[in-house]
Amino acid sequence: MNNILSFSQDHTTDILANVETMVRIETPSNYAEGINRLQDVTQKWLGEFGQVTRHPSQVGDVIHARVAGQSVERMLLLAHVDTVYPIGAWNNLWSVKDDRAYGPGTYDMKAGFVQALWALRALKAQNQKPAWTIDLLLTPDEEVGSEAGLRSFKIWRAAQKPC
Repeated sequence: MNNILSFSQDHTTDILANVETMVRIETPSNYAEGINRLQDVTQKWLGEFGQVTRHPSQVGDVIHARVAGQSVERMLLLAHVDTVYPIGAWNNLWSVKDDRAYGPGTYDMKAGFVQALWALRALKAQNQKPAWTIDLLLTPDEEVGSEAGLRSFKIWRAAQKPC
């Protein structure tokens, strides 16, 4: 655990840069153009861990990444990229003041996704795999009801082995 903490501390600037990249791409709910532009970035980042599938929807694509674990047992991680803020709602999309980051998605949920991404990177840097195989669904529409996310979850769930 100390190795992972040290890795994270050593990469604080990179982690913050990834959050900034995400925040600077405006992704209000139902703005498929911005959401898909952001999903281009997340798909690239997640590609270093294995299989990444993109599921199109009218409100923006869903990203599904599968990260092999030490076990075939599965864990589902959910995150979303849409925000409640319309285009142009923030005069300054990104700022850091007194060790706090500000901008749409810095608290919910873009920064949360980046935390998961860097947890995976920390494990990879230690030549470790997660305890379970991870399926990460990055949805475009949590703020407005998760219809696209729910459809993708049902597809994921149907592909699982019965318990």
